[in-house]
Amino acid sequence: HFTKWQPSGNGPLPGDWVRSLFASRDGAIWVGFDGGVVARIDGANLASFTLGTSAARGSVLTLAQDSAGVIWAGGENGLHAYDGSRWVDWGPERGVPESTVYSAFGDRTGVVYVAAGRGIYARQPGRDTFEQLASFGDTFGSFAESPDGRVWFTDPFYEGAAGDWSHDRSHKELDHDSVYRLEETPAGWSIARVTFDTTRPNGLLFSPDEKVLY
Repeated sequence: HFTKWQPSGNGPLPGDWVRSLFASRDGAIWVGFDGGVVARIDGANLASFTLGTSAARGSVLTLAQDSAGVIWAGGENGLHAYDGSRWVDWGPERGVPESTVYSAFGDRTGVVYVAAGRGIYARQPGRDTFEQLASFGDTFGSFAESPDGRVWFTDPFYEGAAGDWSHDRSHKELDHDSVYRLEETPAGWSIARVTFDTTRPNGLLFSPDEKVLY
């Protein structure tokens, strides 16, 4: 059964609405809240951080970790990275558009992928910029990596979730919500649609033996 977690001293959590959860390799739990707030839970101890400027503190929608241990936080206040001592803003000067970051993911080789605005971007290990891999019409759900190293993602469309344009479903560029796979070819990156009967697919998860994608 579930029990309610409380920080030591029974102090309050730094926010009322939990927008994202992530377990890092050191066993800590990272939590994204509204207002640009990220919390790190380690046992009964809690540390909280506020990302972005006071004028641009939206919900933290996604949390991830790369192979070097850096924590990535994305959302309505852009993309930020935490190296264990400080948070760094990754904005347009580093290749990330000034828009909502819907999802972030670190693969086995150290590449960090983010879905931001209407595009998918990647940062190679050791690089200080992201490059755009592909343009994409609508919104994003989550990433997953298959055993062969290929990256999969979803595009659920929720009215209003992506800003003013998304309040009207007729503004969708695609007439479906599907699961996709990123494909690297000699000519560059492309997107392969792999489901044709899904509605608002969101989370992706491989089975423990990594043979089935749910």
